[in-house]
Amino acid sequence: MTKYAAFDVSVNDSALCIMDADGNIVEETKVASEADAVAEALRQHRSDIGLVGLEAGPMSQHLFDGLAEAGYPVVSCETRHTKAFLKARRNKTDRNDAKGIAQMMRTGLYQEVHVKTRASQEIRTQLGARKTLQRQMLDLQNSIRGLLLYRGARCQDGCPLGW
Repeated sequence: MTKYAAFDVSVNDSALCIMDADGNIVEETKVASEADAVAEALRQHRSDIGLVGLEAGPMSQHLFDGLAEAGYPVVSCETRHTKAFLKARRNKTDRNDAKGIAQMMRTGLYQEVHVKTRASQEIRTQLGARKTLQRQMLDLQNSIRGLLLYRGARCQDGCPLGW
C-alpha cells in the first residue's frame, strides 16, 4: 500500500508523519533535522513510500537534497499555499503541521517548488558573502576617511587603505 510521508522542519527536530492511502496515520515521530536521520526514519517504509513532502524553506534545503540522494521521491511545497492549507487546521503544532502536509501529499493538494541544485546554492552563497564583504570594506574605508578628514588629513581619490 502506498504511504505518504511529510516533515515539518524545525531547527533541531523535525516532526514526521507517515500516512497510508486511506488517510490513516502509520507513524508519527520526531527526528533530528539531519538528512541521515530523516532517511533512517523512513528506511523501514522505503518500499511503500509514494511521496515525501517538505515545506520549502532554508531549513528544508539540505533535507531535500539528502532525501533525493537517498532515492526518495521528495517534493518541496510552496510555503504560502501550505500555510493557507494548514491554517484551516485546529491546533498549530509541528505534529499537526506534519499531518497536514502528509494529507496534502496524499490528496495531491500541493504546489511544488523548484529546488535549486547544490552547486547553484553554493555559487549564490559565495556571491552573497562577497557582496557583504565589499559593502563592509567600503563602509570601513569611508569611516576611516571621515575620521582622518576630521583631524585635517585628506586622502586623495582612489587612495587605498595603506595611507
